[in-house]
Amino acid sequence: AEKKQLAYDALLKSKHNLSTGLMALETMDSPRAVEKRNIEKAEALIREMDAKQIPVDGGTLNNLLRVYSLAFRLNRAQDVLDRQFPERKLEPDSHTYAALIEMYTRVSRLDTAVKIAKEAEESTEMGF
Repeated sequence: AEKKQLAYDALLKSKHNLSTGLMALETMDSPRAVEKRNIEKAEALIREMDAKQIPVDGGTLNNLLRVYSLAFRLNRAQDVLDRQFPERKLEPDSHTYAALIEMYTRVSRLDTAVKIAKEAEESTEMGF
């Protein structure tokens, strides 16, 4: 438990890739337990960054979205795009849209995936 806390603290201080850091903390638990723990840790990291006034950037939000996406938490993932990006005055990028498209494709909501792909083409400067 102490090693995990040290790894978590180092992750917070270094602002490394959230998904990679969380995977390093995983154990051989059931996939659902790992997903739940990853969500809890990702949310705690965002709260801690806010509390310490460490800016949450688009990459961090994309990683949070990815954690939700991998756990099939569609509403939470969509909330990152619809609420958290605007609240933090950040613009979604191609990584944001790719994570959402992948998520909706994995749950066979192709109509939503296509809609997001079209939105991405209109929204991102470099195209999608």
